[in-house]
Amino acid sequence: ARVDVMIGWAGDDPSLLTAHLFVDADFVGCPYTLKSSTGCHFDIQGPNSRAPIAGSCNGQTSAAQSSTEAELPSLNSGMKNPGDPAITLLTMILGKYHKDPIPENAMRLAGGCDAPFEYDTWASDIIISETGAWHVVVNIHEDNSSAMTGARTGEDPTMKNLERCFGVSIAWRNERMRSGDYNMVHT
Repeated sequence: ARVDVMIGWAGDDPSLLTAHLFVDADFVGCPYTLKSSTGCHFDIQGPNSRAPIAGSCNGQTSAAQSSTEAELPSLNSGMKNPGDPAITLLTMILGKYHKDPIPENAMRLAGGCDAPFEYDTWASDIIISETGAWHVVVNIHEDNSSAMTGARTGEDPTMKNLERCFGVSIAWRNERMRSGDYNMVHT
């Protein structure tokens, strides 16, 4: 509809822009089916810039047993749908404004500062750029600390049905986090 418009503004040099992904879920949001909803908002931010890129809200396919179990499909959806394509696109667009081969933030190097591998893509087909080259890092804003821990460690022993019921791969999400393409921020 005409009233559903995302409006943004840009007032910064492109080298100051950062990518932000906000994900959330409402646990048992539907009173009839007891299923949760997933929400994602992706935008570009700078000191004087806010430009929304994508937003979505979808119902989950299965009923979650806890708020963390509802948050993990939301996190997975945000990383997979707006997150990964935006990394590729924004790296190509903003890369020309980052000529410095050694950026101040080590997380902006392809391969990340925490990744013990050069090209470990066993769970993903995505190779953003050459190792050591600048690329966009997406800051994921999450409010559930248990979901953040599960994404960082790759372990969720109490939620064995995530892949079967929700189609969420814990290993894929952990591999994407370790690659240095994403940075978790507790909101």
